[in-house]
Amino acid sequence: MKNFTKKIILTAVFILVTFFSFHHFVLAGPIVNTSNIGSTSVTLSASGLSDNTVYSFQITNQTTFASDTVTFTTPNMIFTHTSNLIGLSPNTQFMVALTHNAIAESVIYFTTLPLNTESLSVTSQTTNSVTLKAEGLNIGEDYQISIWTTSNVFQFSWDLNNVASNSITTTSPSTNPIPAGTYVAKLDNQASQLVATSAPFTISAVLTVTAQTATSVTLQAVGLTVGEDYRINIFTAANVLQFGWDINNASNISVTSTSPSTNPLSPGSYVAKLLEVVPPQIIATSASFTITTSTPLPNPTPAPVPSPPAPAQVPNSNPTPNSNPNNQSSNIVPCGTERETPTPPDVVGKIKNPCDFKYFLKLVNNVVRFILFKLAVPLAAIMFCYAGFLLLTAGGESAHAKEKAKKILWGAVKGLVLAAAAWLIISLILTTLGYDGSWIGF
Repeated sequence: MKNFTKKIILTAVFILVTFFSFHHFVLAGPIVNTSNIGSTSVTLSASGLSDNTVYSFQITNQTTFASDTVTFTTPNMIFTHTSNLIGLSPNTQFMVALTHNAIAESVIYFTTLPLNTESLSVTSQTTNSVTLKAEGLNIGEDYQISIWTTSNVFQFSWDLNNVASNSITTTSPSTNPIPAGTYVAKLDNQASQLVATSAPFTISAVLTVTAQTATSVTLQAVGLTVGEDYRINIFTAANVLQFGWDINNASNISVTSTSPSTNPLSPGSYVAKLLEVVPPQIIATSASFTITTSTPLPNPTPAPVPSPPAPAQVPNSNPTPNSNPNNQSSNIVPCGTERETPTPPDVVGKIKNPCDFKYFLKLVNNVVRFILFKLAVPLAAIMFCYAGFLLLTAGGESAHAKEKAKKILWGAVKGLVLAAAAWLIISLILTTLGYDGSWIGF
């Protein structure tokens, strides 16, 4: 009985010693931990490793028993690895074994989270950027956000790599300013699958007055589409269009432009409006601005040297035809005949009435007047006299002479009628062309 009791005690002591020895060995061996567990990712860490030793993490799906292995050589006693391995599925239990020389030195279990439902929403926007909030992300995964027009035309994208939180706020990069228009943002996961789409958002163009002088205004247009054509129109406060100028083939999303010097602004209040050319529509209106004076301060210039007085001219009571601008009968081409008083260094003087299209019409008028009054009417009078002479001298003896006189008389009448008709036609043509001089017969 004593020997049996002694054997039991020795056996118990042996078991206790073995247990504590093994427990001490396990505690002193490598330790594996998990953190940042997501639906398809997990961060694995190991400590108590031997330096410069090859280890492996073997991750096994406890449902399908599919496994994947990550092999590494420890640079020190601690190693951390974020796993995005194929087969790491949501809401599934996995076993992680840390192995060395195909021997498991530490084993732990973890369960991935259920698959999150990603969402993408607009939190704020400026004239050329948008800030978005992505929620429901899987920690450790990569995502991409892209900007599209509402007609599904891709604009640009940027990446969210190895996300560290389920919720991230991000702003579109300044290297890709967004022109005016309506857009949506799309969120793709690392498998290039669309997982979320934002509500439509609108980027508005802005037209701002940056400077003004006594006769002009400088405006900055923001939100333009590079390569598109635009127009800026100036309106009074009563919405009366004054003038406009074009911005062709915009070189940047932001363009600064000054009203042309050929259209100086008068004193008053105005607004500027920015229009798209195609399709024609107003996309921005500036704040009201006021021009207070249209006369800029003159630059100081030296006083001009007085020229010697011109000799006095005695008035002519019978002016020559050239001295009367309304006289069109002195020359067949009534232009190029008058010159200004020459001023040094000009010794000839500029022509007051240069030959232009107006004087060409006067030339046509003069030719018609000459033909109608100085040729047609005198010839008709002569023909009338000759026909009358034949009728008076024929008496009752010669029917042939009477017939000849009648033909001459009717021919003269027809000639006058044709000349009058030609005058009416030419008068209509000259009126259509805009001639405003003295007309034939008036």
